[in-house]
Amino acid sequence: MKKTLIFLFCLLSMTAVRSQTSIGIKAGANFPNPTGSDVSSSVNGKTGFYAGGLLVVPVSTNFRFQPEILWSSQGYKYNELGGEFETNFSYVHLLALVQYVKNGFFVETGPQLGILVTAKRKGGTLGTEDIKDSFKSIAFSWNAGVGYRMQSGLGIDLRYTIGIGSISSNENTDVKFNTLMLGISKTFNLTKKKK
Repeated sequence: MKKTLIFLFCLLSMTAVRSQTSIGIKAGANFPNPTGSDVSSSVNGKTGFYAGGLLVVPVSTNFRFQPEILWSSQGYKYNELGGEFETNFSYVHLLALVQYVKNGFFVETGPQLGILVTAKRKGGTLGTEDIKDSFKSIAFSWNAGVGYRMQSGLGIDLRYTIGIGSISSNENTDVKFNTLMLGISKTFNLTKKKK
């Protein structure tokens, strides 16, 4: 399943490159909400950020396909044994979004595959601890959002990501992220204009 999704993402991205429509960069803030049956009320999300690239491929007058690759950080804070701890994650996210566009405004939805890069815990007497083995190397999510892009290529978008399945490597532990993402982007048209 993982290999199939990665293959489809790469195939669609190569198709986008060949069409030479437009390429872009984007960045923004993550506002994560850790959820799950094993997440206590003392656990609070820690704001992170993301940055990466995107391709925009018109499919028809009002529909676009937009694959993205993003580096993303997020985490959570909690109290344990009288001390304050925080867990920080960094992921590489692959997204395949479909957008409906009208007069610059758009709505979008699509799947997201996250590849875990780092997972570290800070706090207590141990300082910073590598806990990557405690979490799955792949995380699946689903995105839905809205945005606006000007003719100049500048854009803004608000997106909500829903975690699908626990990110913990322990089958008996249910932990996932639902994340609100607010960002800006800039696209550059690669299609050669006809003379």
